[in-house]
Amino acid sequence: MSLKTRLKLGWIVLLKGAIELAEEVHSGVTREDGKSSFLETHVWPVTIDVIRHYKKTGKLLTTLQIVSSILHDVMEDNEKDSRCVCFQSIWI
Repeated sequence: MSLKTRLKLGWIVLLKGAIELAEEVHSGVTREDGKSSFLETHVWPVTIDVIRHYKKTGKLLTTLQIVSSILHDVMEDNEKDSRCVCFQSIWI
């Protein structure tokens, strides 16, 4: 397998893992109104805004920015999943 293919697979795995973790941790979490899904009204819109910002300003958009935007509230909403600590240690 070429290095390019391995790198591509690596970022796909990281991105997929971030999405799965965010969905698991924020599952059932609602906004202040008690009805709106936190994922649909906050996490995904923030992620889209980050991507648009990087594209609009011509800055280099990497998997790091995308994964960070997906996981930015995971530590707050999670008290039991040790994977959060693992993801956090990647960025430090």
